[in-house]
Amino acid sequence: MLRRFLSCFVLLLVALVALLSARANKPEGFSPASRKFSFTYDVHVPATKDAQGPLLLWVPLPQEDGYQKVEDLRIESPVNYTKGQESEYGNTYALFRPTAEQVASGFDVNVRFVVTRQEHKGS
Repeated sequence: MLRRFLSCFVLLLVALVALLSARANKPEGFSPASRKFSFTYDVHVPATKDAQGPLLLWVPLPQEDGYQKVEDLRIESPVNYTKGQESEYGNTYALFRPTAEQVASGFDVNVRFVVTRQEHKGS
């Protein structure tokens, strides 16, 4: 009886090791499933004739990681901007600082990019 139990236990252990090894060692040329998305952000700031003080506009920008690749990021606007990164979470953004004339007449911001997302399965 003990011998039969040990035989079954060893057999299950070998099968488990083989299964885990197969998951860990992806075949050569293996590529996880991926999907591609195109994004467009359109922001319209209407004309504001009696603005009090400066106007600042933050627009979030996409981030890359091990599962997401960002391509062809384009920002179009008549307003000058700088790219930045906030300190608490590390998110990136574009910061627009329009002139008083641009605030008075209104302006648009257009952000476009393509994201490729890799399949990510939790274990």
